[in-house]
Amino acid sequence: MSGFPLPPGSDLTVAIAAWSTLAAASMAVVLFVYTLALRRRTIVSVARRRAVVARWREIFAAATLSATEARACRLPRYARNERTDLLEEWNRAREAVQGDAVANLIVIGERLGLNELAAVLISRHKLSNRLVGIQTLGHLRDRSEWPELLAFIDHANTALSVTAARALVDIDAQEAAPLVMEHVVARVDWPPATVSRLLEAIGTDLVTQPLCNAILTSDVQTAVRLLKYAGLARTETIDL
Repeated sequence: MSGFPLPPGSDLTVAIAAWSTLAAASMAVVLFVYTLALRRRTIVSVARRRAVVARWREIFAAATLSATEARACRLPRYARNERTDLLEEWNRAREAVQGDAVANLIVIGERLGLNELAAVLISRHKLSNRLVGIQTLGHLRDRSEWPELLAFIDHANTALSVTAARALVDIDAQEAAPLVMEHVVARVDWPPATVSRLLEAIGTDLVTQPLCNAILTSDVQTAVRLLKYAGLARTETIDL
């Protein structure tokens, strides 16, 4: 029985189809292997980060309880890719304590050279690195980068400017207060909740007079916005 004649070039068509199928299958295998490798890398990275955080959390917790421990405890070496995790964990510890524990954490932060790491980070292009660097300098009460922090407070990026303002206040509230108050008046992009925390950190004694002056001398729209923070002022002490 005679078969149907194949159209011209059918062998080539079949070959192309076969190679296309093989290529697609190969690509699927490659993507599958890549996905598995990426997942494994992620799992390893998460596990490494957890180990780093746990190690430093234990060290910082011990340091908060003892000045001797902060000054003399053995500090492990840290790899280049662990620096950001170290800074973030130290900042978390620093924000959670008060009193003598603050001084202890600053001691251990200085021993670790966190001020140098922070100074490097604030020059990076990545926003998260800059924010961590600025926050660290403030928590360390390190004046060495004061001019750079002054430049950041005028930055168009809201997060950078308000984080720099808080760092300046943490370093020297009295010196920073007039500059920060000027920006509280001018920067409508600063979130009210963040501004409230910032003014609380400056303290009522330093906030009252400039805040009341700003409310009395600003345009109506600005004055209404600033009235949100009037509760942070001690109005009976102002000079009119």
